[in-house]
Amino acid sequence: MSATGLATAADYSEALSVARRAKSLLALLLLLMLLGQLAIFLLVRYHVVPLPGAVAYDIAATQPGEQSARWTDLFHYLSGITVLGGITLGILLALVLMLIAHIMLVGRLIGVGKVTSSVVWALVLIVFLFPWQCFMQTDFRVCGVLWTWEELTRGVYFVNNFSSTGWASTVMGWFRFAGAPAVAIIITLIVQLRSNRGIRMAMGEDEVLNHMLGENVR
Repeated sequence: MSATGLATAADYSEALSVARRAKSLLALLLLLMLLGQLAIFLLVRYHVVPLPGAVAYDIAATQPGEQSARWTDLFHYLSGITVLGGITLGILLALVLMLIAHIMLVGRLIGVGKVTSSVVWALVLIVFLFPWQCFMQTDFRVCGVLWTWEELTRGVYFVNNFSSTGWASTVMGWFRFAGAPAVAIIITLIVQLRSNRGIRMAMGEDEVLNHMLGENVR
């Protein structure tokens, strides 16, 4: 390979390395936002964090009212961060993946199929994350994965009733506040794993692919 070819290959490799680090950081932060929503739900659900007008049964119940209000305000603020951060990070993650796919297409690198698949998953994730319920004023609302503090305070204390008449509302309650974020976490991991595989293939770091190429050369 000529000196120009080596310089071009090194340039593509550096670009992919920078984009991979950015992608991994965004995916990690997005996972933290989703885990934060799960944690806030569980803390409120099991009365660790008191809500205005609700009875708390844990340590927070013995604290002065002003201190309890501070904890409530803190988690109210944190829930807003998880919503804004989740949407923003999901969009940025998809944009970085598109940039990686563009670099690989221009450089005619292998592994672009894996990255393209991760781009599609990232776009699906954005649709899931977006809080559609905030823009619908009807009784029937299509909800996104990310819930707001107001939505949490209205529905967090749903009744655990798995009888023949109440199981549907119980399942919907658990899925809304815990199951949906868990599904989003799984999709984020799929995006991360598939894109990592594609980038490793492009940079010659995939051991399975290198072994197959070595066998073909022989």
